[in-house]
Amino acid sequence: MTADATTPTIEEIRPIDTPRARSSGDGPLLDVRGLSTSFHTRDGAVRAVDGIDFQVGRGEIMGLVGESGCGKSVTSLSIMRLVAPPGRIEHGEIVFDGRDLLTLSNSEMRELRGDRISMIFQQPQSSLNPVWTVGRQITEVLEIHRN
Repeated sequence: MTADATTPTIEEIRPIDTPRARSSGDGPLLDVRGLSTSFHTRDGAVRAVDGIDFQVGRGEIMGLVGESGCGKSVTSLSIMRLVAPPGRIEHGEIVFDGRDLLTLSNSEMRELRGDRISMIFQQPQSSLNPVWTVGRQITEVLEIHRN
């Protein structure tokens, strides 16, 4: 505990048990293995993400942090399969709830996005409405995608 004995330090905070999401297995909800994403230019390829590996378990919350330009956004866009040309996912696996997202068709990915997997883009001021709670806005996305 901190000096006032009421506020825990970051090292003392442990995740709470949360209900398990519906799933097709007991493995991690998201398993990213060897992900490499490059952008091809006249001067050659620029590797924005180079062999990253991580897992997110069911009920876990993960933050992706790093300095500007280190590949956080490209990693997230790669997971969502939203990397625009000249970018390209070169290698790796992105397994979400037991399915490798890199093997799905574009229509299968469209069905998953917003319904089972979503992303709030980097500028939340332009992505989220400050008049509504974040929870309400996430619920609205689910309602739209699930009719």
